[in-house]
Amino acid sequence: MTYTYTCTNCGEIVEITCSIAEKDEKEKSLVCPSCGGREFVRVFNAFIARKRESGGMVSIGSCACSQRG
Repeated sequence: MTYTYTCTNCGEIVEITCSIAEKDEKEKSLVCPSCGGREFVRVFNAFIARKRESGGMVSIGSCACSQRG
C-alpha cells in the first residue's frame, strides 16, 4: 500500500510504499527529504467504496481528509 504524509514543518508531501505490517515501523523512521523534519500529518487520499447490488457495482461513499499522526 502507499501512504501519504505532509511534513508539518515545510509542507513537503512524502509517500511510503510498504505492507500494512511494515507501516508502523516505516512511520517511525520517516524523515522529510526537504527539511529533515520528523513530524507529519497523514493524508487520506480520496477513495470510493463500492458494494455489489443486483449484479452491478454502486458507489456508496468517498473521502478526502487528513489526520494528525
